[in-house]
Amino acid sequence: MKYTADKVKERLVMNRDKFYQSMERNVFPKIERDIAFIIQRGWASEVSPHDLFHCHLGVDWFYPVDERRFNDIIAGRYLTWLYHSREDNPNVPKRNIMSSLIQVPTVIEINKRTVTPADLKMWEAVTLYFGLNGEDLRNCTPATFDKVFKSGKYQVAISPSF
Repeated sequence: MKYTADKVKERLVMNRDKFYQSMERNVFPKIERDIAFIIQRGWASEVSPHDLFHCHLGVDWFYPVDERRFNDIIAGRYLTWLYHSREDNPNVPKRNIMSSLIQVPTVIEINKRTVTPADLKMWEAVTLYFGLNGEDLRNCTPATFDKVFKSGKYQVAISPSF
C-alpha cells in the first residue's frame, strides 16, 4: 500500500507513542551530540531561549510512501532536523543548521534569515524544544507540548505539527 502526505500524517497520529519512543531512543542522543558540536563550533553559545533552544524535525517530500518507508519514518531514520541559533539577536549572524542521524551538523548557507523545513523540501513532523534539566520550557515558548522527556543533561519537549 502507498501513502500520500496526508495519510502519513494521519498514521503518525495513530502511531504517536511508537514515534515518540523511537525519538527518545534514537534521535535525542544524537541531538545531545549535535548541541555539543554546534556550541564547540561557535555556531551557538549556549542552550537558552535567546540562542539555541529548538529544532524542527522534517520528513523529505518523497511520495507516495510505502509501508517500509513509513516504518523508517516512525523509527526516526528519515528525519532531518533544522536547528536555529541566535534567532532573537539581530546583532550576530543567525545560523540555520541541518543534521540527521547519519549527518554531522552543517550550516545552511541560504540568503534568508530563517530557513523553514518547507524551504528544504520537507514537511515538519514536530518541533523539539530543549533546555537544561530543571528549566521550565513553558517560559521559553508559547508552544503546546505533547510530551516532555529527560535526555542526559537536557529535557526535550515535543510540539507536534501533525
